Amino acid sequence: MNDKFPPPLPGGTGWPWDFQPETVSPKFDLPRVTIVTPSYNHAAYLEETIRSVLLQGYPNLEYFVIDGGSTDGSVDIIRKYEPWLAGWVSERDAGQSNAINKGFAKATGEWMGWLNSDDCYAPYGIYNLIKTAHVTRSDFVYGSSIQFGSSAHPYIKRPGPLAFNFEVIRLVDVLDQPTTLWKRDLFEECGPLAEDLHFAFDWEFFIKCAKAHKGACSTSIIAAYRLHDSNKTLSGDIRRSEELMEVSLRYLPDDIHEKFVRILPFIKFLKKLKALRDGRSWVTKWIAKSMLLVFSNSGILRVFGLPMEVWSTHSISNYGEKRLIAFQRANTPASTLSEALNCFRGELINPALSD
Repeated sequence: MNDKFPPPLPGGTGWPWDFQPETVSPKFDLPRVTIVTPSYNHAAYLEETIRSVLLQGYPNLEYFVIDGGSTDGSVDIIRKYEPWLAGWVSERDAGQSNAINKGFAKATGEWMGWLNSDDCYAPYGIYNLIKTAHVTRSDFVYGSSIQFGSSAHPYIKRPGPLAFNFEVIRLVDVLDQPTTLWKRDLFEECGPLAEDLHFAFDWEFFIKCAKAHKGACSTSIIAAYRLHDSNKTLSGDIRRSEELMEVSLRYLPDDIHEKFVRILPFIKFLKKLKALRDGRSWVTKWIAKSMLLVFSNSGILRVFGLPMEVWSTHSISNYGEKRLIAFQRANTPASTLSEALNCFRGELINPALSD
């Protein structure tokens, strides 16, 4: 970056504000990587996201921002970084998956990925994924993420090598989308993203990728996933649940699919109990909570004959995820990206020190 790269915002410290990246220069040729950020009215987070991409120190980077016609000052932020972008637009679209597909249609990179406008890359995250791909000769790579927000204790989520196994990922998706990259050829074969889905399109795409190609897991922290009230994954409620059910119906193996169809009314009943548990009436909350404690017991759920991973997908039990993910919680709370990263400073990999 040259001298004119925008300075940190007042009070902005740590990554990605006053961070000076070293340009990575490994002993192999770095492929071009295309990153697309879809955004709509996320001005509160957008600049941090953009800087986390542009300050990667990755010299062969192509970056597009596809805005959905924001009215909250996002466009001013995008224009501020326009000289370092491969392109951007601000216009109405048909949703997040449509915006990402529009960005990928412009891509010239050999590798591709997207980063939502409320998430951020960790320092050197892109390079650490590409290094894993180079070493393993894989077409799809993923790594660990830091989950943070709301002054809670941040934690590292580490998916293991089974997370991208086709027979596993068609049951449950434990990958964090910001930590993934894949080859352009793979996207041309398995894409574009399903525009009829607005919450589960990443899972559906990953399933198709895992069926066709080899994946590899990086040991590095790749990205930071922000937990907040307007986060789509946390706020999707009924519509998100319906899409997850739809993807399950599309991709479950025949024997499990048959059982899932029979049990679907019970799953919907449990989802309604969860909604009541989160409601206002203390009486219905107590009743719903008591019933969920009984029905979400792994021993009872096993009676239905579905893999525990399926129950995890539909937020009935997290038991099915335990063999696929490891968690590491920080000892101190953190509300900002920089604070969250500082909690795990020793876990971050600097290529200049590791290569």
